[in-house]
Amino acid sequence: MMLKKVFQSAIPFSDSHEADILFFNCCDFRFRPQAQEFLGNKKADLIIFPGGVMLFVGEKYGHADLKTGAIYWAKAMVKLHHIKEIYLTVHQGCGAYASAPKLVGKTEKEIYDMQLVDVLEVKAILQAEIPNVKVAAYYMGLSADKQMVEIGELT
Repeated sequence: MMLKKVFQSAIPFSDSHEADILFFNCCDFRFRPQAQEFLGNKKADLIIFPGGVMLFVGEKYGHADLKTGAIYWAKAMVKLHHIKEIYLTVHQGCGAYASAPKLVGKTEKEIYDMQLVDVLEVKAILQAEIPNVKVAAYYMGLSADKQMVEIGELT
């Protein structure tokens, strides 16, 4: 078997096994640049999944039950990369929520309310499962003119 090199990075590789945060985010590409801007220069392990926290709560909306695996990998990443913080996000206009079998036909406001409940539920789960790590929950929405992304922390 041959391996043909198709790319070489301009950014040097760092062999550090330390990350600042574990970041659960939706795969929606529309919010990716703003999520990266939000993270800034923090070293982040990224878990990108439709709906972000849907990885933990999807079963209640008719998606696959992946909660046990999600908790397992969150614990593993915290241990392997000495992570001290976990960021959980949900965002406005999320297709993973809107297309969930049990949510089809729900209004944007109804989905928004469910997202807030879900992200706080997952925050509580992870705080209980990994008590030595700070867990923060965020909502990514659009500004009034729909030109910018605004991120708010839920407490």
